[in-house]
Amino acid sequence: MASGLKRDVDKLIKQLQRPEHGCQVGKTKRGHWKITKAGCQQLIISPDPCDQRSIRNAKADLKRYLSIVL
Repeated sequence: MASGLKRDVDKLIKQLQRPEHGCQVGKTKRGHWKITKAGCQQLIISPDPCDQRSIRNAKADLKRYLSIVL
């Protein structure tokens, strides 16, 4: 089941890399995804979430901190 969640994160990252969102996506030293947007707080997402709730929380954080609705 964890591999399915990893696919969800990969799909989410792919969507964030599109130019219309204006985000810069990179990896930290420990392998987490780091999403930054000019004038907004940076967001860190786990590359291997433990449950579906973490995906929902990441989407909520994107909406809250970066004003991105997916």
